Amino acid sequence: NNLDVKISRLSPQIANAQIEQARGTFDWSFYSSTKGNRSLSPSASFLAGVGSAGKIGRSEARAWTNALGLKRKFDTGTALDLAYSQECQRTNSSFAFLNPSWRTSLGLTVSQPLLKGGWRPYNEAPLVMAERTRRISLYDFERGLTASLFSVEEAYWKLVAARRVLEVKQ
Repeated sequence: NNLDVKISRLSPQIANAQIEQARGTFDWSFYSSTKGNRSLSPSASFLAGVGSAGKIGRSEARAWTNALGLKRKFDTGTALDLAYSQECQRTNSSFAFLNPSWRTSLGLTVSQPLLKGGWRPYNEAPLVMAERTRRISLYDFERGLTASLFSVEEAYWKLVAARRVLEVKQ
C-alpha cells in the first residue's frame, strides 16, 4: 500500500514501452498513394488532333497513378523498399494510338548509408539506451522496495523496543 512503491513500479513498464518503440524503427511499413491529374488546353490548330471539321477544340488529358509498397529499415542502416505503381492516361487526341494507355512498374530499392546512419552502433543506439533505462528503472524499483521494507522493519523494532521499555517501567 506504499505510494512510493506503486509509483516506482510504473518505471519499468514505461521503460518496456520505450524498448518496443525503439524496436519499431525496424518494423515493416506499408504505404499507398493515389494521384490524379487533369489538364485542359486550347488547341492552336487542327493538327493537335482534337475538335471537329471547321472547329478548333481543346486538348484534354487525364492521368491517374496508384502506388503501393513495403519498406523496412534494418539495424545496419540498410533500407529496403519494394514498390508497385500503375498509371492510366486518357486523352481526347485522335492521334493517340492507345487510349487509355496503361503503364505499370515494380521496383526494389536497397540503400546503405556509409557515414551518418550507417551500421549497427548508430541505428541500435536508441534501443541500447532504452534497455539500459529499463535496467536502471528496475534497480531503482528494487532499491525503493528495499528502502521501504527497511523502514517498515525499523519501525517494527522501534515499536518492540518501546513496548519493552514500557513493560520495564511498569
